[in-house]
Amino acid sequence: MLTKKIKNIVIAICSIVVAVGIYAYTEYNRKSPDLTNVKAIDYITASALINTYSNEEEMANKKYLGRVIQVNGTVVEVINQQDTAFTIVLGDPSFMSRVSCTMDKNHIVSAKKYDIGNVVNVKGICTGYLMDIELNNCLIVE
Repeated sequence: MLTKKIKNIVIAICSIVVAVGIYAYTEYNRKSPDLTNVKAIDYITASALINTYSNEEEMANKKYLGRVIQVNGTVVEVINQQDTAFTIVLGDPSFMSRVSCTMDKNHIVSAKKYDIGNVVNVKGICTGYLMDIELNNCLIVE
């Protein structure tokens, strides 16, 4: 009787370990979504987005956080971390806050042709506001 209980406990623990392993494997290998064919919920300038977040962060989070938006602005900085992460920063050099757009790995090549001073349209997922407004999985909209 005791061995049957131990056998059932061992089977239950093994089942849990396998389930956790499968979940961890799928999360580790999950690909970020390609936003090429995703419609943005809003089209906004970098200056307007910065002003919205600076003045009404809670309302801006309700409207933009976790959603796809398209931002138009002037490139004020380009950050290339050895082709593993490529970020285009939009805004006004005189503003303290900016819009930081981390490019999707599949769209880095098209983003590299833009330099400081160029005006671009970037589509990405808004992930929040610290000093800068963060957009991830971004791509340039021609």
